[in-house]
Amino acid sequence: TTSSLHVIDLFGFESNESNAMEQLCINWSEECLQEHFITSMFSSVLEDCCKEGIESLVEPNVFDPAPCIELIGNEHDGMLQLVNKETLSPRVQSQDICVRLRDKFKAHPSYSGVKGSASTFTIQHFAGEVVYDVYSLLNANADTIADDVVALFNEKDCKFGFAVHLFSHELNRDRTGSHDYVGLPQGQMCRITPIRYIYGQTELKNQTTFVQDFQASLQHVLSTLPVSKSHFIRCIQTSPTHTAPAQFDRSHVSQQISNLVILETVDMLSNNYCYRYTFDDFLRRYQSLRLKQDDHGLVRAVDRCKAIMEEVQEQSSLTDPMEDDCWMVGVNKIFLTQEAYGQLEMAHSMLRRSAAVKLQSHMRRHLVMKRWPQLKLSLQQRTATPPHPHTPAQLHNGETLPGSRNYTIVGNMKVGFPQWRMMKNSYPDKSPILTAGLTVFVTGRSHIRGFLIVDYNQQQIHVPHQFTELKTPIGGQQPSRATSDL
Repeated sequence: TTSSLHVIDLFGFESNESNAMEQLCINWSEECLQEHFITSMFSSVLEDCCKEGIESLVEPNVFDPAPCIELIGNEHDGMLQLVNKETLSPRVQSQDICVRLRDKFKAHPSYSGVKGSASTFTIQHFAGEVVYDVYSLLNANADTIADDVVALFNEKDCKFGFAVHLFSHELNRDRTGSHDYVGLPQGQMCRITPIRYIYGQTELKNQTTFVQDFQASLQHVLSTLPVSKSHFIRCIQTSPTHTAPAQFDRSHVSQQISNLVILETVDMLSNNYCYRYTFDDFLRRYQSLRLKQDDHGLVRAVDRCKAIMEEVQEQSSLTDPMEDDCWMVGVNKIFLTQEAYGQLEMAHSMLRRSAAVKLQSHMRRHLVMKRWPQLKLSLQQRTATPPHPHTPAQLHNGETLPGSRNYTIVGNMKVGFPQWRMMKNSYPDKSPILTAGLTVFVTGRSHIRGFLIVDYNQQQIHVPHQFTELKTPIGGQQPSRATSDL
């Protein structure tokens, strides 16, 4: 199976001072999509509740757009079908179609005439009444242009390649039957916006009208919506005029909220059973929430669904208790409110997180145990007897570090051990044995890196190198230990 994402950008309901064919088609498409919205958000929920014997918690009162849709777009005797027939008929005037519309639809609840006007009529849409003018209705539906105008775009004479491409089909078509381009006007009419292919599949052999092309395009969209999962974004205009978008018209906004049934939608989603699962689908997702593994007597799927919901409801009673009617069981489905669905999803998410942490802990333990022999050997080597100061240290790659030098460098002169040095700071800090300014005898470097061995009172003290400084007497020679003692 392939997955795809479709974005439908609606025209937006239009009600201008003068409304013609364009506004009629736009508002008709709005009615069709409004019906799909009502079916998805309200009708399907209420129908499922009725079939499953569940009493709905919310009974919304919304405008039904079905009569208006039938009035405009009925395939047999709708308003657009009548306009198509009159468009293809010769010698039909605008006032004739207005009379025929009034005679045929005067009893329809969504249609009404306009007093004192023979060329206008009114249709009751879900967003209010709109007055349409039939003066240019037939010409707009024919959507034609004389071929003498098309002939101006002959590629031999016209230098605008894009314009030639627009009418390439008409320019290359020979009226006499041959395939050679004649290039002369023949007194025929051509479509302004020709549609020769419907979604790249079927070629239209006969000339069509604007309404027929629009109906084919809209029907393709409407046939896709029922088999897809729809998400809706509602846009609200703050002002009825486009010249002042920053103004906030309270009555205009309230009217849009009422027309788009936004409050009823919020009430339906928050208080009614807007989430519905078959028993198998419910168990497939939430079976893991059943902690009490005593399902030997629960053979039926409906009983296991009830047991899961009762356990989740019992757990939620300690923190955020659920209402008693927040879930119901029907004949083939289980119904959930937003509250119950939220509790289920939260419990499901916590269980998945706990399982992931447990898997991670076991995997980490496995990896550590796998490396334990090597780690154990490394720890044993670290705790072994430290090497002799003069023994070169071994690196991990097998190389050796050079041993400690048996001399120090002062300027450009090497001074070997033993040495006489002066304490710059007392050491140790808390209970110093060697005070600052004391002259000490250094016998060599310590096996501890950065330390010196000081022979003081017949004991060896390991002193940091930076705590001492070299003491050079007059003449530049270090005295011997015997001389110092004298």
